[in-house]
Amino acid sequence: MFFDSEEDCPSETNYNLHDSPKIYDKNLEPYIGLEFEDLDYVYIFYNAYASNHSFGIRKNSSAKSQVTKDLIWKNYVCDKTGKKNMYTTKEPSTSKKWYVTRMDCKAKLDVQRSKDEKWVVTSFEKQHTHELDTPRRTIKHRSHNVAHKSLIVKNAMDNLHEAGLGPSKIAKTLNAIGVNTDSTAQNVIDHLKIKRKK
Repeated sequence: MFFDSEEDCPSETNYNLHDSPKIYDKNLEPYIGLEFEDLDYVYIFYNAYASNHSFGIRKNSSAKSQVTKDLIWKNYVCDKTGKKNMYTTKEPSTSKKWYVTRMDCKAKLDVQRSKDEKWVVTSFEKQHTHELDTPRRTIKHRSHNVAHKSLIVKNAMDNLHEAGLGPSKIAKTLNAIGVNTDSTAQNVIDHLKIKRKK
């Protein structure tokens, strides 16, 4: 295997809102052996779980087969994992301090690709090394506050709109089921306007 590191959001894959209901269950606790049909589903599930437990996440490391080069392992972590210098220059005495976002947190979720092409949870660390955020601060984490821009959420907006729901109800539904936790009626309106112009 060889490893790489990345920080990004789910890929632009076209998913239906009802493809895999469990990934939107914010109350489902991760456990060893939990299976997912697709890697993006893992991100959506863990991000919804993180939202419900007042923290943000990011993609951290991955591993590929040395033979096939296919992705076979993925690591998701609390976004406060790792360490960062509090200073902006090499001279702390004269530099301006910034807000510390990395606190060496150990919370994580690892998944591995099985022989039947599913992604299986192989490791889950629940405990954090820092205080968790308030709901108001939680939605400011990057994994939550850019979620409404992903194709997955846009597809969900389209599905709900086609079902006859208005912008306000669409936003409330997305927030309630955990697809996204900061959707607003204006986000929905903006998306539908752009779609109509195409």
